Amino acid sequence: MIVRSVAQTLNSEQNYLMCSNKNASDIFNIPINNYSKEKLPMVQGIEAPNLPKDKTVYHLNHYLLPMSIIDTDISKSGALSITDRSPSCVWQFEHSSSFSSPYEISPNISDALRRDSTMKPDPAGGWFNVKFLQKNFLKLLSNQKSQFVLVRDSTKNNAGSRVERPLLVLNAPEGSNLSGTIIPDIESIYSYVMLEDVKSSLDLRLLNQIKTNFFMDVSQDKEAENAIVINGLKPVPWFDNIGAENSGPSIDDTIKAYILSSKDSVITTKRQIEDYVKEAQASRAKKLSQVEVLFKYYEKLAPIINKMPWGALLMDKIDPENSEWQYTMQFGEDRDISILGLFPSLMDRLITQHTQLTNAFLRTSLKDPSAMLSHGLRAMPQFFDNSLQIPIGGFVGAILYPFGVSFLIPIFVMILVKEKESKIMIMMRMNGIRTFVVINTTVNMQSLDNMSFMYLLWPPFAMYRALYLLNISSMSLEKSPYQLSDLKPHDGVFNCFMALVVASVIYLLLTVYFGNVLSQGYGIKRPWYFFLRPFNKRRTLPGCGDRNTEIDLDKEDEDVKNERLNVEENLYCQSSPLVLHNVQKRYKSGKYAIKNVTMAVESDCILGLLGPNGAGKTTLISMLSGLHSMTSGSAKLDGYDVGSFSSEIYFSFGICPQHDILWEDLTVTDHLYFYARLKGIEPSEENDHVNLLLNNTMLYKVKEKLVRHLSGGQRRMLSLVISFIGNPRVIFLDEPTVSILSVILYL
Repeated sequence: MIVRSVAQTLNSEQNYLMCSNKNASDIFNIPINNYSKEKLPMVQGIEAPNLPKDKTVYHLNHYLLPMSIIDTDISKSGALSITDRSPSCVWQFEHSSSFSSPYEISPNISDALRRDSTMKPDPAGGWFNVKFLQKNFLKLLSNQKSQFVLVRDSTKNNAGSRVERPLLVLNAPEGSNLSGTIIPDIESIYSYVMLEDVKSSLDLRLLNQIKTNFFMDVSQDKEAENAIVINGLKPVPWFDNIGAENSGPSIDDTIKAYILSSKDSVITTKRQIEDYVKEAQASRAKKLSQVEVLFKYYEKLAPIINKMPWGALLMDKIDPENSEWQYTMQFGEDRDISILGLFPSLMDRLITQHTQLTNAFLRTSLKDPSAMLSHGLRAMPQFFDNSLQIPIGGFVGAILYPFGVSFLIPIFVMILVKEKESKIMIMMRMNGIRTFVVINTTVNMQSLDNMSFMYLLWPPFAMYRALYLLNISSMSLEKSPYQLSDLKPHDGVFNCFMALVVASVIYLLLTVYFGNVLSQGYGIKRPWYFFLRPFNKRRTLPGCGDRNTEIDLDKEDEDVKNERLNVEENLYCQSSPLVLHNVQKRYKSGKYAIKNVTMAVESDCILGLLGPNGAGKTTLISMLSGLHSMTSGSAKLDGYDVGSFSSEIYFSFGICPQHDILWEDLTVTDHLYFYARLKGIEPSEENDHVNLLLNNTMLYKVKEKLVRHLSGGQRRMLSLVISFIGNPRVIFLDEPTVSILSVILYL
């Protein structure tokens, strides 16, 4: 409120109704500029619908542009430009529209003299009217267009031809130099137009049926200060036929050559003009006049710009007899050229060219050069308020949106930290879930964060950049908000999304790679070149031929020696689900965690591993479940080699880890169903299997409770029950009765 109050004090409030139906034009039907408020009709907001009731509103017959139109402040780089400072709310693309007030008042001249190239409604007496030019010469210069288009005709010259024609030199009558302006010869214009109409009636090919308009070529009089000389009228449009398809250079190369040659000249000339203006202003007590600066700018740049093609027409089929035409309009835009104000915008060029072609199609089809479709565009009224506005969707939003989204980053960090704390990934590995499946979700969540493309590969940059562009587009007056159809190559938001996709793949691959080659305290560490190995190649473990040097056999108990002998001589029961032979785990320090364990565990047996802390009980279970690798030896579980990393092996055993690894936000039932599906239980049997486990373990009463609300004993019981899911042949229980009273456990 304070900022708004100060701003309104420093800047008087102005309210306008742009494109009003009230006449706010001068005697020539030219919209009165908003700077001349005393000449504008006004109304109190309470007297008109849809206007602020407490404001005085001025009527305008033009749009207010968000920039200065003719800026002679050369202190800013690139400030010079020529544009209409009060653009009309009506566009006319042919000179045959009906007349109406206040925008399209009859100029009271013949159609033959309405051949300007402005595409705007006629002023009183026409654009070439003597009195109009004396007062509004800049208006004509800022609106007229010199149209030049390249044509590739693949229809055996059915497109016709319309080559560049010389200036129509005008004979100025005696005494015509009025207030420094030489007026055009109306009779010469009329005669030229009549001759052109006769020619078009004799040649009914497509391009010949486009009506001739005129572009006024002017220069500054060298003898009289601020005097303007009309060199002549340039007939437009003209077309340069570059031949049929596959003959000569491609249309793209031709357009590129025109643009590059013109662009270099334009940039050099513009820099010279700016240097001239700076030097002239420095040598004078006052600034150069607007007319002097403008014509220096216009005189040097206009001849270069007018040689630049609007675009290209690719004519593939012209069949007026059957009303069939196939063509492509290939038009583009260059920012360095557009900011000069001399070259029409992309939309102006497209609409102008298309309306000309539409009428040419009609005339060639009907064989009537006088046939005409009237094309026009009228802007609707719009309220303009210059009071200070701070929309959330504006520059404040551009800051707040990324700032708000940045609050998601701690959530991502919490997810990662929570995973490390709860060891979910360890449990998933024990149950056969591959690393990249778990990591994929994490990386995708992180990649939802954000100008060289290399910068965009950092997800936070790409995300914030996309938010910024979407926000700017939503408040832009030049384009509609983003739609899916706008996401095309070279678009800013598209590039951000592509960068996020590429970054997701890169970070996923890096995460999988470093997860395999760097030690994480668990899992089997692989060499840095593991991805170069065949995927189906088994890792071979060294044997233990020197085991007699590793262990003193005389110190083994008799039953241990007998078990070792049975395994080595293959005398054990062949249906044994678990067989270990010389299994050994030695660390790099040389210390043994497991030393030459050999045994066979038969079905329907319970084997207890007894020993003090650090004896290697948990390490042995971790190796058998695939969490750690063996240094040497071999182990078979339900007939599968533990070292083969076969996915089938995980259906053959269950495990209750030393510490509970559960999801805090899932219920008891959710856990059981999750592991039931992980173990491959048929959907039709899931309910019976889960209910059986719940009823037999007294978890039934707490089956819908979240894990976070369970006691320590109930959590341990849930971990124990999970190991029995799927009726595995082998169950590893690592300190299963911790926190559980034996009287509660009922199996």
